[in-house]
Amino acid sequence: MATSTVILLVCLLVTLNTVQCQHEEENTEDVEKDGEIDSIPVEDNYTVSALIERANKNAGKELDAPEITEGDIAVYTGLQNADPCTSRGCKWQRYSDGNVYVPYYIANQYSSQQRAIIERGLQSFARSTCIRFTRRTSQRDYVYIQSRGGCWSYVGRRGGGQVVSLDRRGCVYHQVVQHELLHALGFNHEQTRSDRDSHVRIIYQNIMRGQEHNFRKINTNNLGTPYDYGSVMHYGRYAFSRNRQATIVPYPNPNAVIGKASQMSRWDIMRINRLYGCRRYESDVFINPPLHYTHTRVAMAGFKFVTPFLAVLLVSSVWTADLENEMSEEEASDDLPVSMQLHRANFGLTHAADEPPLVDDIAMDFETGRRFDPCISRGCMWPKSKNGKVQVPYYISTDFSPREKAIIHRGLDSFASSTCIHFKPRRDERDYVGIYSKNGCYSYIGRHGGQQIVSLSRKGCLHQGTIQHELLHTLGFNHEQTRSDRDRYIRVIWENIIDNKRHNFNKMKILNQNSPYDYNSVMHYHRFAFSKNKKPTMVPIPNNDVEFGKAREMSKDDIIRVNRLYKCCE
Repeated sequence: MATSTVILLVCLLVTLNTVQCQHEEENTEDVEKDGEIDSIPVEDNYTVSALIERANKNAGKELDAPEITEGDIAVYTGLQNADPCTSRGCKWQRYSDGNVYVPYYIANQYSSQQRAIIERGLQSFARSTCIRFTRRTSQRDYVYIQSRGGCWSYVGRRGGGQVVSLDRRGCVYHQVVQHELLHALGFNHEQTRSDRDSHVRIIYQNIMRGQEHNFRKINTNNLGTPYDYGSVMHYGRYAFSRNRQATIVPYPNPNAVIGKASQMSRWDIMRINRLYGCRRYESDVFINPPLHYTHTRVAMAGFKFVTPFLAVLLVSSVWTADLENEMSEEEASDDLPVSMQLHRANFGLTHAADEPPLVDDIAMDFETGRRFDPCISRGCMWPKSKNGKVQVPYYISTDFSPREKAIIHRGLDSFASSTCIHFKPRRDERDYVGIYSKNGCYSYIGRHGGQQIVSLSRKGCLHQGTIQHELLHTLGFNHEQTRSDRDRYIRVIWENIIDNKRHNFNKMKILNQNSPYDYNSVMHYHRFAFSKNKKPTMVPIPNNDVEFGKAREMSKDDIIRVNRLYKCCE
């Protein structure tokens, strides 16, 4: 079996199906499995965020896939109710006739019925906004709708053919189509709004570990619109709950209904019109509802002279939801909230190597680097050969006995069994790792140039985990507890640290690549590291009893990080 094939298989196995180098289409039905969403109360199994959570549970964990933030948005790292990118040119162009034409192409993966549902979602924007999704002819920038793993989209115009994933096994519903297209137009989730703390409380202790990033607040442009509990872009009350308790609570009225929209709200439509300058539609949003609404006969003639707020009060009292008559039996699921649909579609998925990293249903451009030293962005990675291997030359000093050399060799070889890193004996290479028994265990971070020392003292350093730890430094990784997001997972007790050792706990500005904080990483310090009084120097939060710093070998996430940083599954 070819070496490259072995590596691909190992990547799959060591990550327990959270990472894939090659996506395998399944032809099974989208059947909901018992217990898949046990963390969410039954009544909220189908909220927008519940659907996203289920469909995208493993999204973004695959090697070299685009990074997904906020659940279902693919961004170029740093993209946002309108994303800040919209002020930097990620909006779609408005033409002289006042319309915004967004070319699209639908892959031939869908049945005629599914294609009709997608087309209906695309055309729904034209009923109440100046957005016109038009079939692509030869345009450079366009939306490429495909059945990938789960439901997700980039935020705003990305350039070229940007993917909007509508998995045919769970995403092809009218409201889900609207949700993902709103991302493509430049909108983020409602609960990430810059003013969200005045309207909801985020209960971080109830959020699944590693999913806290889905609740980050963003410096959004709210376009002068009120916070909208009824937005199709709002998460549900139990989104990403780890204990069946609420993760989002409305404020000041905790009983307000959130995250149960089954279609764009009036404020969703208003925001589109304001962002894209659809002036002839702005007032009509509150006068002429989309076709999927009906209203009783009212005297509308004078409404154009009524303020939008008053119009909301008048019209909202007479509108009733009315599903379109032509809906098929499959489309009847459209009456489920978007969050429910997305969760059902995205739960438990892993993505192909050519897909973006996902956070829930948000796709992000892959960016080299994860929990690694900033030097990686300055060129201190080891080079990758044409055969896909990263060959790191090494020399082992004669200081070591044959038995000790065998232990070191075992540590060196352990990388080749699960990554594309191959430590090989040095011949005449200029840059290489020189392994010596010096004073203690230490290494430089990343490729240093010339011979760089890795010290593995014969007195205490010759253990598998220690060797892997120092070699991970050599590959460019720093300690887990120095991560830029560490303050959400551990609390450093500075008063208990030996005075001249406090620098070991400095936080670094590093790219975490959407990798979860890993208490089990071989790179994590233990609870009493550098303590001056036998008291803890680090305490995990919010659960003080979590074990950490006890790894004896690389964790699953350590291996994933190596593979992602060095693109081992390309």
